[in-house]
Amino acid sequence: MATEIKRGGVHDQPQLPNCRFAASIRLNPKYAGPEEKERRKWYRIAIEQYKEVLKMQPHFTPARFNLGVVYFKIGEYGKAIECYNKAIELRPDMAKMYVNRGNAYACIEQYDNAISDFNMALRRDPKSVEAYNGLGHSRKEQGDYDRAVDEFIKAIHIKPQDPDLFFGRGSVFLDAGKYDDAVRDFNKAIELNPKDAGAFNNLGIAYVRMNQMEEGIRSFEKAIELNPKDAGARKNLGAAYFIRGCQRMRRGRWSRAKMDLEAAKENGMDIAAEFADLFGSAAEFEARVGVPLLPKIAELLNLTDGKDGD
Repeated sequence: MATEIKRGGVHDQPQLPNCRFAASIRLNPKYAGPEEKERRKWYRIAIEQYKEVLKMQPHFTPARFNLGVVYFKIGEYGKAIECYNKAIELRPDMAKMYVNRGNAYACIEQYDNAISDFNMALRRDPKSVEAYNGLGHSRKEQGDYDRAVDEFIKAIHIKPQDPDLFFGRGSVFLDAGKYDDAVRDFNKAIELNPKDAGAFNNLGIAYVRMNQMEEGIRSFEKAIELNPKDAGARKNLGAAYFIRGCQRMRRGRWSRAKMDLEAAKENGMDIAAEFADLFGSAAEFEARVGVPLLPKIAELLNLTDGKDGD
């Protein structure tokens, strides 16, 4: 999932670029990297073993259920749903069956089906935190933020020390534009789990949207420290540096702006393309902002029409 800062969207700052920020999520995990390729190999072996068991015992519910779990883990959600369908036919009383099928539906964006399954799970287990969590995420994706928050409140009441629930509610507040509430929840998630890179990443997005750039940059840097392979957090860090660099150019703070633009570039931001999308040219920058673009900045941005200056 990505979240977006629109021009003028942070404290109505007209100089903010249209950068997209990659929000971390809990539902629908994706597997990547060399170690995950090895894990996928073992998942494939497990699939074949479960299939062999089911040939001999087609009504063996645990094998049917676990086969669905493995399909879910490798992202084959349709096959996972087929397995859960058969498992539910065998054991319609088990809440976990509906939770897992609901998660699979959510991963293919069939949120109405997901919500139906999570509610079915709650009829069987009224204290299912997993079901409330799934409801919260699904309602968020439907843009039903108030009800999403209510679902997370119910889950937190049952399990108040679960950092993922505060992360989930914080993500709702983030999408709803309630950034103070988002910051509070992400900080609570971090308090409960100080090594939660995803919470630091989303905390950074909330801070940037509040135009608290230093706090946002520190949060993204912490997310990368905890998870150096988090491409989303690194992309966000580059975008935050670029935004702050644009702000500093607007104020004529050229040395600091140059440092920020260089940091944005080092973190994978195509600063020339972003600047062109935002201003078009050095002349347009000067016309809109009222400050001439210095040659050293123009050179960094692959422009040629900057004005002399310090």
